[in-house]
Amino acid sequence: MTVRNFKVLYMCILLFIMTICINKKIYAGSTYYNSDTGYKAEIVDNAELLSSSEENSLIEIMQTATLHGDACALTVSYNEYNSAASLADYYIQSYNYNAVVLLIDMDTREIYIKCNGDIADMIPDDDCYTITDNVYKYATNGEYYKACLKSYEKINYILEGGKIAQPLKYISIVLLSIVAGFLVNFCIILATYPSKQASISEILQSTKKKIDILNMDIRLINKKKIYDPPSSSSSGGRSGGGGGGGHSSGGGHRF
Repeated sequence: MTVRNFKVLYMCILLFIMTICINKKIYAGSTYYNSDTGYKAEIVDNAELLSSSEENSLIEIMQTATLHGDACALTVSYNEYNSAASLADYYIQSYNYNAVVLLIDMDTREIYIKCNGDIADMIPDDDCYTITDNVYKYATNGEYYKACLKSYEKINYILEGGKIAQPLKYISIVLLSIVAGFLVNFCIILATYPSKQASISEILQSTKKKIDILNMDIRLINKKKIYDPPSSSSSGGRSGGGGGGGHSSGGGHRF
């Protein structure tokens, strides 16, 4: 190889590296690094539920979440914590304060979403439950990639300012309102229903009166004085536990 050809090859390699830096997208297997925000998206498929092509497609969707925090899609076949919530809570601690973890737990058969920091403010418990309520059926049918994809599409939608419908929540509110309305009306009817009150003479006439006192003897046997000091009331009530080290949210659904 001549010196001229070596310089050309060197310039091509340098240009390729510069192109990557300009685009600011760095991939490493199933991991995406956002150099603008410092956050990353990561797929940890311990249960081997996803193919390579599915991981590549999913990591593309997860990039949007890295504008707000770290994002992870985690699958496990064994859960030593015995609950998806406990495992997700432990795993999310390995990421930045602002993070979201989507967990498919094949041991407890549950799909679970855990959020920390600012992402928890944007995706509260209700939204975590709503997302998993809508996608668990894909996991039930063995469509794990689709369950992850649909979950992160909803997560991205909320992080970008969207609001997802919560029909079950609204139905529950309506039913509770109806029941409360019936109870209030029933109490009003009972309070205003006219009832006839018996007179004193009628009450006395219907009461049996009989007093028998035979050989009554009252004697003062003894007198005792007992000192009863005033009791001091203790202050305070039930104390709350310590803080968990930051704001978080979560919710899941078994499949």
